[in-house]
Amino acid sequence: MKNLFYFLAILSVAFCTSCTDDEPEATPSKYAKGVFVTNEGAFTGGTGTLTYKEDGVAPIQDVYATDNNGKVLGNILQSMHGVDDQYFFVVNNANKIEVASSKDLVSTATIDGIDLPRYMVSASDDKAYVSYWGADGVTGGVAVIDLNNLSVSSKIETYSGPENMTILNDALYVTVAGGFGRATSLLKIDTNTDAVVNTIELHDNPNSI
Repeated sequence: MKNLFYFLAILSVAFCTSCTDDEPEATPSKYAKGVFVTNEGAFTGGTGTLTYKEDGVAPIQDVYATDNNGKVLGNILQSMHGVDDQYFFVVNNANKIEVASSKDLVSTATIDGIDLPRYMVSASDDKAYVSYWGADGVTGGVAVIDLNNLSVSSKIETYSGPENMTILNDALYVTVAGGFGRATSLLKIDTNTDAVVNTIELHDNPNSI
């Protein structure tokens, strides 16, 4: 009798568990099986575009405009970065970052207030950094982006055209390539305080890391 009681108790728990509402499945991205290629566009005019390519299938051109009723990214499409469920398109000459959903490329926001932005790297789901040259191309810095409200929260002065960046442990390393001028350094920035803690001298115009 005792064994029957335990069996019925286990069966009851299993039944109740099976009746629990399942979490709805996330809608997969329609671009999950391929890669994107950013096309910067003509330097003196026009707009940058985005191409999508799946293996064995012809490339699909200008997918951003297609998914946004003809809206263009702007001139020049410098780089692209993904954070969580969003894509960030860094548009250099247009002085902005266009934000779109990674599921369908539909535009969700525009981040302004950055002159000649270059590259973006994320420190977490809440915070990212964008290198920029400044309006004159030589007095740039690194913009700190609040990813919760999609805005510039502060700026770190670096001067001389910062370029590509990477994060290692709690440090942001920024190549300083000179912009329209000349530079020779790699900066180390503490991601907890956003303060420059070291300057490492290299050779002329380092731009990638």
